[in-house]
Amino acid sequence: MTGPSAATLLLEFERVVQVEAGEELEVRLRATGWDPRMAGLLRQWRRGDLIVTQYGRGSISFIEETIDLSNTYFDDRDSEERLMGDFEEKFTRSLSACSAELGEPSFVGSYGDVGFPEDLDAVMTARWIRRFGAIALNLKHEDQGVPFRITVTAD
Repeated sequence: MTGPSAATLLLEFERVVQVEAGEELEVRLRATGWDPRMAGLLRQWRRGDLIVTQYGRGSISFIEETIDLSNTYFDDRDSEERLMGDFEEKFTRSLSACSAELGEPSFVGSYGDVGFPEDLDAVMTARWIRRFGAIALNLKHEDQGVPFRITVTAD
């Protein structure tokens, strides 16, 4: 997968979370130049060449974009462990680039660490809390045999 970098997307998402509090995500997205698109059951948003997916509606919604994705290999028992190592390195490199653009995150940690967001389904996360929302870099691997992903989110 090739596309925009984590830092590029998080800078765009930061504009969204700077829109006045109390506004629903959809209003914030429109106010910052994103156009809605329907893709089956999903709502997507486009701004120039960037396309992101919205999950949820209203006050419990967030946008997400996967910037790196890799499947495990069922015939290779060690592929999952190797991929975890690869994705942890990719997460660290992305975090460094994002921190250079956005400053130090408010939280960096792994699932189970004190302060890890309870509603987040991720192995690792880095979150930047802003006045009217949060943006995050996430390493996700939901279960054995499913893809490893690095995502960026805004809510």
